[in-house]
Amino acid sequence: MTTSHNGSRNYFARVVDPDLATDSHITVRVTDTLRSNESERATLQVDRIYFTARRLNSLEDSVNVLVFDPEGSEGGGDKAQLRFQLADRVRLDRDIEVFYELSGTAVNSDYREVLRGSKIIKAGNLMTRLFVTPKSDSAFEGLESVTVRLLESEAFRLTGDPVATVTIKDQDLVTFESFREVSLSGQHDLNYPQSFILDDQWEMITEEMYANGNRGRMDQRWKFDLTGETSVVFKGRFKVTSEPDLDDFQLVYSTDGTSWKSLGRVTHQQGVIDLIRPIELPAGTTDVWVRMFDRHRKNGDTLPSVVSVDLLRFERSVFQMPTARMPLSTRDDSAWPTEDSSPVSLANQPNSRPSGRFWRLESGHDHPLWLVPDETALDELDSLYETWHAEALQSFGFADWLHQHLLERS
Repeated sequence: MTTSHNGSRNYFARVVDPDLATDSHITVRVTDTLRSNESERATLQVDRIYFTARRLNSLEDSVNVLVFDPEGSEGGGDKAQLRFQLADRVRLDRDIEVFYELSGTAVNSDYREVLRGSKIIKAGNLMTRLFVTPKSDSAFEGLESVTVRLLESEAFRLTGDPVATVTIKDQDLVTFESFREVSLSGQHDLNYPQSFILDDQWEMITEEMYANGNRGRMDQRWKFDLTGETSVVFKGRFKVTSEPDLDDFQLVYSTDGTSWKSLGRVTHQQGVIDLIRPIELPAGTTDVWVRMFDRHRKNGDTLPSVVSVDLLRFERSVFQMPTARMPLSTRDDSAWPTEDSSPVSLANQPNSRPSGRFWRLESGHDHPLWLVPDETALDELDSLYETWHAEALQSFGFADWLHQHLLERS
């Protein structure tokens, strides 16, 4: 295929290969044959690609799985849907029982259905549906996944990818995943949704070599829609595979596409790196770009570095304040009494309600913690919040950690 004499045409090729009878999957590869100096990047658009079999022997009916509705949401009956279907599109006069196994980050208590590991395609039908209806709960889980893998059977043969994944969107912890990804330098392997969920499924991004193979470079960008958001948290998990003395990657973000602010650095020596950064967005922010690029572009970097990404997303801050200084929440029934009060310190009695202007700090404990927002308390809360982030204590919610910290100090 070239751009000069046969672009935008339909192509076909007759394939005769005895190995096709035994292989269950076929890989089609496209490579560029012209690798000289080029000034522009080429894009290959594929409208449809498929195989047509002319078989003389009898084969079992084929079944595949596809995602019909990729996402379900808590609190509203929004269901995700997968379909097991007859790939040959021929209606049968008998039932076919399809067996599957489940994986992913969601557990069976996260959705309403009882997924028993099998579904029946009834005689005369072309497919059967599998619904995943998320349950509403108060757990801060973020985006979760339900993965279905079709199992081998003597009653049918599997065609296409036997694995399909749907997601459950949490209403308690609102997350924002990338809707676009661009490789300006380097390349990424696997589909970019690999970085949506913390599930040990990694997206790999590899440097490209230039300067006659004597230097490596990378410039990878993700785009997020954060329209209407003002206070978010960036979360990412990374690891680097390459020469330890040469790896040094920078992660930055931009709200306007021109000025960039740091999110952190990723190096080989750090092993698996978790980056968590609270961010206050300017008013009117819509799209936000996250960029990862290599800081080391010197001669002698002859081995392409690979950065693996398990998670890269933004989360809406769980804790909000009337002012944007600290991520604490207020309760409508008790947040702002009208009586006056004098400032008091953070070390209030945790099980009593102070008089005056206060915040009620909700956590997993039996009793709330009452905080009075005087200026000294605000400064101290700022410091404690930075400590919570710096010491990588995010496995505990900030409210729970602060509650325990103040009790121990008292």
